[in-house]
Amino acid sequence: MSMIRMVAVVACLALGLGPALAQLSQTAPVVEALQKWGLIGTWSLDCGRPPGGNHIHIRYVVRPGGKAMTERDYGDTSRNDSNEITGATINADGSLTMVVDFQSLGGQIRTFALMRDRPDRVRALWNRGPDGVYSVQDGRFTANGNETPWQYKCN
Repeated sequence: MSMIRMVAVVACLALGLGPALAQLSQTAPVVEALQKWGLIGTWSLDCGRPPGGNHIHIRYVVRPGGKAMTERDYGDTSRNDSNEITGATINADGSLTMVVDFQSLGGQIRTFALMRDRPDRVRALWNRGPDGVYSVQDGRFTANGNETPWQYKCN
């Protein structure tokens, strides 16, 4: 157990915050995996370009209370969204598998894996919906066969 998590658990117990402890125990493994893999921060195809149109910035954040979220910034507040990351696992091959509850897509649960070739560059390895249908497989979009693009860490 990390020192930060241990201190948080002790604080919750000392203050009688059982519900906070329960939430911490559910979210801590997800947050730990995201932090260890280096995903927390903002990612984009081109960090020098502001979000807008089809160019988005994706932020992976930890909110107060310990919830891990993915926030998509389209440069348009009516399109921007924030969705909970409910699972995260670092795989033996070094990729990261995540489960995201996309409330913005009607509560659709999507599972996907990211790969990286260096700490500041990632791309989608695969992505499947709740029906098991892949939109990305083997690093390629299933619709057109194009390779998924690299995203760069902006901060």
